[in-house]
Amino acid sequence: MSRTTEGAPLPTEVLIPEARRHQRARYRRSVFFAALAALLIGALVALAVAAPWNRSGPALPTGAPRPAAAPSATVLVRTVLVRPVLCLVPQATAASMAPGPLPSSCPAPYGNTTAADGVSPDVDVPNGYTVSPQQIDPGLARYASTARDAPDRVVLLGQWGDRNGARYLLGSASMRLSKAMVRSARAERGATGAWVVTIRFTPAGSAAWDALAHRYFHAYLAVDLHGAVVTAPLIQPTATSFRSFDGSMQVSGGLVTARAAHELAAAIRG
Repeated sequence: MSRTTEGAPLPTEVLIPEARRHQRARYRRSVFFAALAALLIGALVALAVAAPWNRSGPALPTGAPRPAAAPSATVLVRTVLVRPVLCLVPQATAASMAPGPLPSSCPAPYGNTTAADGVSPDVDVPNGYTVSPQQIDPGLARYASTARDAPDRVVLLGQWGDRNGARYLLGSASMRLSKAMVRSARAERGATGAWVVTIRFTPAGSAAWDALAHRYFHAYLAVDLHGAVVTAPLIQPTATSFRSFDGSMQVSGGLVTARAAHELAAAIRG
């Protein structure tokens, strides 16, 4: 370092010790404020832990009545059910809100019975049979569609993908199409190019399907997929007497779209 002739330090030598003293003072102040901040944060944390609320909102005082739990969302039966068709029902409207249980049958001439359907095989007509037109029961228009499907009770269901179509009053499920009774279920194009689902039954499934089809020979059965009617075919209308289905079933009809066919096949396979 250079010095003056009198040996007095240059200003730089004087400023260094002074800066050190300021630095030490600043350090002591920063330590003090850091400690103070830590104390304040600790106090706030303690208050937060002890306070009567949590992330979900204010907690109720001890002993206060608890609000009722919100109802769970409607869950439809995720299987394929075969149900007897009781009768056709008008489409749902804003007035279709009648409470109470659904009727278990439909009065004449609306009920789906062999006598009422009047099926008659006839080789001289294009379809190979004649049948009385299905009539829609206007007395059931006031009933709301079933919101929760259940296999063991009467339900009122709409058509698959058709909100403006007629509805079906259906009896309790007579058969469940599942992998326990089905060997295979395949969505494919039929001979006419329309989508169909071809089902091959196990021996037990074949016997159950034959028994059900025999019971409803010349009557209508509905295939219920996720709470909607995919199809409601007339059983063997061109036959004069029941014949075994030989372990197979083919689901077809105007409501069997590509999506419906694939979902139906997947639901059956489980």
